[in-house]
Amino acid sequence: MSTGRPLPAVGTVISLTRTFGRDDLRKFVALTGDSNPIHAISDEAANGKVNNNQETFVNGALLNGVIAGIIGTNFPGYVVTAQSFRFPNRCHLHTEVQFSVRVAELRKIVTVSYESKQNDCIVFEGTAKCFRAEVTTLANVWRAAKSVTTELLA
Repeated sequence: MSTGRPLPAVGTVISLTRTFGRDDLRKFVALTGDSNPIHAISDEAANGKVNNNQETFVNGALLNGVIAGIIGTNFPGYVVTAQSFRFPNRCHLHTEVQFSVRVAELRKIVTVSYESKQNDCIVFEGTAKCFRAEVTTLANVWRAAKSVTTELLA
């Protein structure tokens, strides 16, 4: 599973910026089925509002997905095995979000810390531990999942 490129060194910070709009939330709802009105965009909420003038906010799982993308892109072949995070503030639509992942430890288990900010306010932060998944490990996981599925269907 080696890509031939070196892993980022300890202390390296990988950053990107995204702005989420109504279409992003609609796609997220379609993929996940999470139609919580505070995160979902209905025709009535086309102006970024839901019932009782409440704002619509970006779903935290969508923010986590961007972080997972940064990790997966920069650590190919690694899987997140443990994660701890929090959402100290709401993430608003149509406002730029700065994502950053910092390599904290680079051993058999890679540890990264991350944060997402909007207007210099942290909206999502946490840590993740990542393990290099060998092809044989993935094959064993697939066989185990197939076995459990077969037993459940029997």
